[in-house]
Amino acid sequence: MQIFQIDRFLLEHHIKSNASRIRGIVLDVGAGTVARYRHYFKYEKYIRMDIRQEKGIDVVGSVELIPFPDNTFDSVICTQVLEHVVHPERAMSELNRVLRPGGVLLLTIPQASELHEEPNDFSRFTKYWIEQMAQEFGLKVELLMARGGMFSMISQFLTRYCIDRGSLYHHRIWGAIANRCFRMLGRCAILMDRFDTSDANRKHTLGWLAILTK
Repeated sequence: MQIFQIDRFLLEHHIKSNASRIRGIVLDVGAGTVARYRHYFKYEKYIRMDIRQEKGIDVVGSVELIPFPDNTFDSVICTQVLEHVVHPERAMSELNRVLRPGGVLLLTIPQASELHEEPNDFSRFTKYWIEQMAQEFGLKVELLMARGGMFSMISQFLTRYCIDRGSLYHHRIWGAIANRCFRMLGRCAILMDRFDTSDANRKHTLGWLAILTK
């Protein structure tokens, strides 16, 4: 059963809207068991890597020590992974290392979210962290996109609280009702963020999508 969460909705929308930047030989770091975004990309070869051997995973490895030589990939995708590693700066170094000159890194990170995948949940990030990492590793920031504003953040937190508090994934009927309610709430939040262009709203976001080139 799926229950609408605005964070996931916006994340997928942002990745889809930038999918044309991905090309050639692609590494999906922390791909997980569900290839959510692969069908959006055009590529020569697509390699899925994760820390655990699961169905559909091509290579087992950590983002802090990627088991490939330097300059291997034309594109690297790393979505919602860095908050789960102890040393995210080391992970950024590895993502840069395996990327070919002229290659593209599509990175998404959270700025605000509930605890998840505990106890392996360590960090949250701002756009300034991305800019600092790009400067340190000689990457060019082509795009920085915020994932919603304050209203989207409130919508996500309320949704996630209700899901956890009511164990909604384990209750089919209540989960289906909640799904419709959260979808309407999410749509309202997106509209409110669209109309509120203030600095106050700009400071609040669920996270960031970055397009970096080497």
